[in-house]
Amino acid sequence: MKLWSLAVAVAVACVGCGDSDYDVALRNGAKKLSKVEAQAAIVDHTLIGTIPHLNIDFTLYYAADGRLIGAITGAVKGRDRGVWRVQEDGRVCLKWSSWEEGDEKCRELWRDGEELKIFDDKNGRAVSVARSKAGNTQKLEAKSDLEIVQAKEPLQPVSAADLRSMLAGNTVSGRTAKGDEQHTFYGPDDRLWVSIPEDVIKDKGTYRIDDSGKVCATWGYLHGTHERCESWYKTAKGYSVFDPYGTLALIAKVQPGNPEKLGQ
Repeated sequence: MKLWSLAVAVAVACVGCGDSDYDVALRNGAKKLSKVEAQAAIVDHTLIGTIPHLNIDFTLYYAADGRLIGAITGAVKGRDRGVWRVQEDGRVCLKWSSWEEGDEKCRELWRDGEELKIFDDKNGRAVSVARSKAGNTQKLEAKSDLEIVQAKEPLQPVSAADLRSMLAGNTVSGRTAKGDEQHTFYGPDDRLWVSIPEDVIKDKGTYRIDDSGKVCATWGYLHGTHERCESWYKTAKGYSVFDPYGTLALIAKVQPGNPEKLGQ
């Protein structure tokens, strides 16, 4: 009898013990946002929140023109730019230049009281928890690096013909926006290899130069496995390379041949 009473007491005490963040939110009356509701919550709004399981704080500004600016602090620090859209089913889709390997991710947005939440579809864990405020409250820079530079001193884009003759069979060496040393060898047969010594990164892939003068590369794992096209501009000290969203990706010079012996 005593054992049975103890078992009942434990069972009563543990009601809800195995509930996920999603289960708890539903009990609190959380509601999945429709397309109209999601747009009202994010368009020209700043979301300030956290990714609980990664100990990361974030600030995101959803510009009305579809541009997206983000900053993170905590376990990881950084900034990125991208684009956003809302699907007909209300899912909010984000595509970053670097974060999440540059892949578009579409997720349901839920309102739980004053908070906006995103849950993991598999285990119900809260992927992000945030509050929304109208406007660019944290003054995140809406203009891209390229727009800022062009406003001060217009840069001359490198033509497709010049890029083809300049890159094939040569190495591009310089510093990334984070300050990391980077070397990329552009083979004459459209293959390429990269080395970033500080991060112990080596990768290989293929490249092409389109008629608009963009250098498009597909890597084995860098930036995901999708093609990424970058714009090149001539400067007094070499070349500035900007990603698809106008963020400075690399400041570099071209070295003849393959002095780093990449791919060998």
